[in-house]
Amino acid sequence: NNENVDFFNNIVFDNSSNGGAIAVGEGGTINIKNSIIYGNGNYQFQTHRGNEPSYVNIEHSLIQGGTNPSVLHIAGTEPYGVEFNWGEGIIASPPDFIGGEDEYDPLYYQLSEFSSCIDAGTPDTTGLFLPPWDLLYNYRVWDGNDDGTAIIDIGCYEYGADEYTGIDEPEIIVPTEIEMSNYPNPFNSSTTISFELSTKNAKNTKIEIYNVKGQKVKTLLNEHLANGKHSVIWFGLNDDNIPVNSGIYFYKIKVGNIKTVKRMLFLK
Repeated sequence: NNENVDFFNNIVFDNSSNGGAIAVGEGGTINIKNSIIYGNGNYQFQTHRGNEPSYVNIEHSLIQGGTNPSVLHIAGTEPYGVEFNWGEGIIASPPDFIGGEDEYDPLYYQLSEFSSCIDAGTPDTTGLFLPPWDLLYNYRVWDGNDDGTAIIDIGCYEYGADEYTGIDEPEIIVPTEIEMSNYPNPFNSSTTISFELSTKNAKNTKIEIYNVKGQKVKTLLNEHLANGKHSVIWFGLNDDNIPVNSGIYFYKIKVGNIKTVKRMLFLK
């Protein structure tokens, strides 16, 4: 459909369908960088003809089959098909995820220390317009193999990276009046959020839980509290008392016009 699509630092793994994991055709271009496409049934790509040619540009990615991946070609009467253009840094070996008991857990797809995807992405990320953090809000570019050069990893997660501390959240005011922390963190059943209020008068205090998409999943507290130390427990449930998925969550406290936000990691 004559559109250009940038496909950067994604993972397409262990999917199944009658066609391929990624379908392309009928004009347009898809640019694939720093991505993993592996283990998706019989075909990694599905191509079909169109009135205009289509292009798949791939570099610094792990593709099952390497530069000769399994491709399902869909026949058609239109004259133009799909052209694959292979750049540098193509890997064909298994991705070597850290794994776990639940392959539906996003953390399953973190890279293990044996992964060939570590520091194997594009050496220069200028122009990719990536956020400075990965899916776990750790630094997006990190020297994962300790060779003295920080290069982005292939995939969604940056191996060995520290927590990113420079996230710009202009609407969040970090006050001195509120001290807040949770323990344990990470947690797998419940965590206690402790905080201290030092406002002059009792004010309405609200604590809410948000996911990484900015969607509110739980209101833990919404009442007037006096000065002093307080705590509230979150059991990993949303407002409908349904268990949430594993991942990064943010807890926000608001007292009057004062707000602050902290991060926590929920592991099932």
